[in-house]
Amino acid sequence: MPTSSDNVVLTPAGARTITVDAPYTVNNLTVGNNTTLNFNSTNSLTVNGNFLQSGGVFNGGTGTLFVKGSFSKTAGTFNEGSGSLRFNGTGAQTISVNDANRSFYNMVVNNGSTLTIIAPATNLTIANSFNLANGSFVIGTNTLTLNGSVSSMSAANNITGSASSNLVIGGSGSLGTLFFNTGTPGTSNQLNNCTINRSSGIIDLGNDVNIRTGLTLINGIISTSTNKVIINSTGTVSRTNGYINGNLQKYVATGAASRTFEIGDLSNYTPISINFASVTVAGDLLVSTSTPLSSYSNIGSIYLNTSQAVNRYWTLSNVNTLAFTTYSGTFNFQTADVIGGANTANLKAGVYSSSWIYPTMGTLNATNSTFNSASSLGTVVLATCLAPTAYGITGGGAYCSGGASVAVGLSNSETGVSYQLQLAAVNIGSPVSGTGSAISFGNQTPTGNYTIMATRTATGCTASMTGTATVSINALPALTVTGSTYTCAGSTSIQLNYSSPVNSPDEYEIIWGTAAHAAGFTDVAFAPVTGGTITIGGMQNSTGNFPVIINVRNNTTGCVNNISSGSICGMVNENQTLSLS
Repeated sequence: MPTSSDNVVLTPAGARTITVDAPYTVNNLTVGNNTTLNFNSTNSLTVNGNFLQSGGVFNGGTGTLFVKGSFSKTAGTFNEGSGSLRFNGTGAQTISVNDANRSFYNMVVNNGSTLTIIAPATNLTIANSFNLANGSFVIGTNTLTLNGSVSSMSAANNITGSASSNLVIGGSGSLGTLFFNTGTPGTSNQLNNCTINRSSGIIDLGNDVNIRTGLTLINGIISTSTNKVIINSTGTVSRTNGYINGNLQKYVATGAASRTFEIGDLSNYTPISINFASVTVAGDLLVSTSTPLSSYSNIGSIYLNTSQAVNRYWTLSNVNTLAFTTYSGTFNFQTADVIGGANTANLKAGVYSSSWIYPTMGTLNATNSTFNSASSLGTVVLATCLAPTAYGITGGGAYCSGGASVAVGLSNSETGVSYQLQLAAVNIGSPVSGTGSAISFGNQTPTGNYTIMATRTATGCTASMTGTATVSINALPALTVTGSTYTCAGSTSIQLNYSSPVNSPDEYEIIWGTAAHAAGFTDVAFAPVTGGTITIGGMQNSTGNFPVIINVRNNTTGCVNNISSGSICGMVNENQTLSLS
């Protein structure tokens, strides 16, 4: 029986079949021509040195091959079966095969160093389980395909890539967490091409990965957590049905530039497209989407109605030196994202950087919204208008013709809201800014029903205030005075006839001038207009002209009108004359 110090070379002159039917250990092993090496059940073979297949047939079955040195295949047939190939040396190890495509069923790396694919190998596939327990797997200039699951990977136990390394992830079910070598960020964690074609399950990313040339998303979801998939300046993304759940970073060159970000969450694909009007300094844009909307830390300060909104938000971050003038963005969402019965035709966007801005909206569809001419990046929210609070309109009423007009106001107001007075939907005067308390629009002369439209300054969201203020004009009362203007000396009053009352004159008053007051004449307070006569009283026996004014009043409207004025001429003990004009 061979021992751990034996170098075993299997190159018989004739055909020979050798079965590993118990655990064996050798130093170096060569499987050559005319040899068929079979594993019986789950037995193992440990090679303390190098394994070389230069011919013959290797049938792995369900057994385990331990290799502590290099693994090399230059000829022959290697059937991996459903067993395991374990690299458990104490230093750097290599894999070299002559097959254009070489598959291993299960592989374990536990050498505390590196396992490197070297020429002439090109495509290496691990069909089932890849356990990177201790060490780093170096792809080199080759393609590594993972069709099963990965385990035990960490920041220290990882995959090392390069500008010429390719990774394909196929199969189905959850892959596990991939870690890349970040010892030299952008180089050791770099892949030339990465293809995702996994029919189900999640591919978790334990740290950042850089894609130099192409990321092909056929099927499957890459979940980044706090890490990033970074598309370099020379890289592109081609998508059929996969996407990134998490952070996707893309390079943006100078000039007018457009980028699509193939992102979503664990359940939904919700990509965005960003179109820069002009990039003045090239850089990178990092994008992600998150749910629910309520989890965003600054959502409480937005001036939009988040109860009727898209229940997710997108984060756009400037990485490196990206500088631009403005950009437009189209944000896709699922029908199930729409909450509160929001009408997607009425959505508005809010973008938070250090404060909220509200860009002008473009095309609005059932499952996507576009905004235009935003000047800053940040967190994007789509929600309906938060209308200004509806307060009651105050004031209005009737005023007398030719008199002072009436005021119109609002019982309360909000800061950040402007209020426009309108008459028959036509603006009256300039808007009045809200103060947090009642506001006034001053006295209004034109008649009609006044309304007030409130507009939130930041978002343009509007609301009609409650009620109306009606302004009307009451006509002045009037009547015609006739009769004799003579009276006998010694009389203290004179009666005049009146006729043709207009607008219900209910009362009249007599107001004497200064000269009459000096002569002892007294005014007559408002007295009822009745019986067809007006009595001008308060007179004295005095000589001279005494000016007098007669006013009539409508008690219902309060309107007062001067119907005539003139003077009474008289001498003591002689007739007095009343002259009215």
